[in-house]
Amino acid sequence: MNCIVKARARLDLKKHWRYIARDNVDAADRLLAAAEQTFDFIAAHPELGSQCSFAKSSDSAPERLTALVTISSSTNRAATAS
Repeated sequence: MNCIVKARARLDLKKHWRYIARDNVDAADRLLAAAEQTFDFIAAHPELGSQCSFAKSSDSAPERLTALVTISSSTNRAATAS
């Protein structure tokens, strides 16, 4: 399976890394490593959990909750700029 981590998710991770790194660079690096391991796990086990989507209207879940990681059926892992 292919795990596509959208640019918005990458930016969020970088923001969290910078915040944590102000006090502890090693902990910030562990955050990124854990995120990558989680993305790899999700790609390897796409049957876990359930798929959902949120309508983009004022009475639905906030925009922030939309999917930032997508699993596709191709065999290589890739990141997108979208």
